[in-house]
Amino acid sequence: MQRDVPALVDGDAGRLRQILFNLIGNAIKFTAQGEVLVEVASGRAPSPEEALLHFAVHDTGIGIAKEHQESIFHAFIQADGSATRTYGGTGLGLAIASELISMMGGHIDVESAPGEGSTFHFTIIVKRQSRQSVEEEQPLPAPATSQLSVLVASANSVSRRLLGDTLREWLPLVETVNNAQAMLEALRRHPYDVLLLDEQLEGFDAATLATRQAADGGGPPAVVLLLPHDRETDNGDRPFAVAAPLPLPASPADMLAAIHAAADKAGKTAVPPAGPADREAAAGQAGVPQKRRILVAEDDYINRVLITTILEREKWVVTAVENGRLAVDEAETDAYELILMDVQMPEMDGFAAAAAIRAKEKGTGRHIPIVALTAHAMKADRERCLAAGMDDYISKPVEYDALFALLEKFLPKH
Repeated sequence: MQRDVPALVDGDAGRLRQILFNLIGNAIKFTAQGEVLVEVASGRAPSPEEALLHFAVHDTGIGIAKEHQESIFHAFIQADGSATRTYGGTGLGLAIASELISMMGGHIDVESAPGEGSTFHFTIIVKRQSRQSVEEEQPLPAPATSQLSVLVASANSVSRRLLGDTLREWLPLVETVNNAQAMLEALRRHPYDVLLLDEQLEGFDAATLATRQAADGGGPPAVVLLLPHDRETDNGDRPFAVAAPLPLPASPADMLAAIHAAADKAGKTAVPPAGPADREAAAGQAGVPQKRRILVAEDDYINRVLITTILEREKWVVTAVENGRLAVDEAETDAYELILMDVQMPEMDGFAAAAAIRAKEKGTGRHIPIVALTAHAMKADRERCLAAGMDDYISKPVEYDALFALLEKFLPKH
C-alpha cells in the first residue's frame, strides 16, 4: 500500500471484501507457480471530501488472450470455454465484481497476455474521514530503528521491491541487490548494520559470508534471514550467524521488529534513549508545547512502535519503555500529561507500577492520568485497574478512534 493511501475511510467494507476475494481467488486459481500481489494507491478524487482508491491484483498465471479480455466480465463466460478446460467455475464472479465496482463509482479493467500473467485494475470512490484527511499529508515518523542502514539481498524481484520501498519510508539508507556478487560489493562500499538475506541468491556462498562475519569480529552485518511463506521456522545449520528470522510476506511492523531484534542482538544501538533535555529540544523544534507529553509502558515491541507512531503523528512527544519499573522511574524524573500502562509486563506489572506512581504523588498535589492497556475488557478488569490507582483502561489491540476518544477525555486540546 502506498503511503498516500488513507488508512481510514467511510465506504462499504462488505462489497470491497467481496470484490477482492473474487479477484484474489481467481488469481490464485489460475496461477500454478509464481506469485499473486495486491497493491493499493490513491488517485485524484472528484471532490476534497472523497478519496479515489486504485487497486491492482497482479498474478503470474496463465494469462488471458486479448480477444477474450472484454467478455470475461460478462456472466457465465470464461476465457477457456471448452468442455475439457482445466479450471472450473461459471465465470459469474467477475460479472458481480464489475457490477459492485460500478455501484461504488469505479471501473474495472485487465492487462494480460497468454503465459505472462494478468493484472486486474479497479477503482472505487469512498468518503474521507475528517481526522484522516489531515493525517494523510503527514509522513510517518521513524521508530527507534531510524538510524540503521539496511541491505536487502533477495532473488525475488517482488519481495525485493516491496521490502525496499517499505523500509525506505522508515530508514535513511536502504539498498537492494539481486545476486551474491552485488551483495558483497555493497557490503564493501558501506558497513551496513543489518542484512536482509534470501539464501536463494544467485552465486550465494554461505562460507564467504561467514568469513566476512569472522573478519569483522561478529560485527556488521547482522543477518535477518528471509524465510519463504511455506517455512515460518528455520533450523538450518549454517556457518554464518543469523540474528533474526523474517517469514514472508511480512507487515511493516514485522520487518521493523526483525531489524530491531537483529540490531539489538548484534549490539547496534539504533538511537540512544533521549533524556529530558533532548526531548524538550525536539519538542521545541517540532513546534510542540513542551508539556504535551505521553509516557507509553508496553513490553511488546510491535505494540510499542505502533502506539508511539500513532501518537507522534498527532505531534505528541512520546517516551516508550518496556516495563513497569522503568515507567515508575521515568514518571519520577520527567513531566508527563498521560501514561499508557500495559498491565502485563516483566520486572514490574502495570498494577504495581501504577500503585508506585500514586504513592510517590502523595503530598505533591500531582496526579498524572494513567490508562491501562489490557487485552481484557471485563467489568472486573476495569475495577482492578481503578483499585490500582489507574483512571481508565483501553483494550488491546488499540483502535485508532478509541485511543483518540481517550485523549480527548483526559487531555482536551488547548
